[in-house]
Amino acid sequence: MSAKSQHNNILLAILGFTTVVIIVGLVGYFLFKEDPEVIQGSIEVSEYRVACKLPGRIVDLKVKEGDHVKKGDTLAILEIPEMDAQEKVAQTSPPRPPVARPWRAPTRSTSRPWRPRRWPRRPMAV
Repeated sequence: MSAKSQHNNILLAILGFTTVVIIVGLVGYFLFKEDPEVIQGSIEVSEYRVACKLPGRIVDLKVKEGDHVKKGDTLAILEIPEMDAQEKVAQTSPPRPPVARPWRAPTRSTSRPWRPRRWPRRPMAV
């Protein structure tokens, strides 16, 4: 056999092997592909536990039994007397004055703008 035909046979073998691997991979992917699991049923709950940092009462329920809810949906409106009192105090109090920033006036009048004073540099001992 010549070197050229031997080279062609090696390329043909590699191409055939690659084709077989791709076909087996595609067949395996489509045969063993899992469907998403859907679970259906009902849950009976006799007690709901809702936690809040401040005590209050439920004024209005926004959802009913069987409604689908997502993360961030409003489920209930709470009435919190302590929070209402804090809001009233904040609304009736006068606005706070802006914070005064400390500022030093220049010690001498010059035509140049004022710059902070530099400490005198001392020669370093070696």
